[in-house]
Amino acid sequence: MLEKAHSLGIKVIVDLVPNHTSDEHAWFREALAAAPGSPERERYMFHPGKDSKAGSGDGALARTIGNPSSAAPRGRA
Repeated sequence: MLEKAHSLGIKVIVDLVPNHTSDEHAWFREALAAAPGSPERERYMFHPGKDSKAGSGDGALARTIGNPSSAAPRGRA
């Protein structure tokens, strides 16, 4: 398809939004499992939760992304 577009003089632009991934995406799950400073962790910005009662680290992040009943992301208890 790209070759056909180019043959017709059409330029193709690909739009990718890498700052939006699901908490179920393989990259996010790899980041949670990886050590701080690892290449997998560099894909995301980890920070303490907004609520001081939420604690900090991955558990707070999990609560922030919509899993308030657990300190761990879905499927990772």
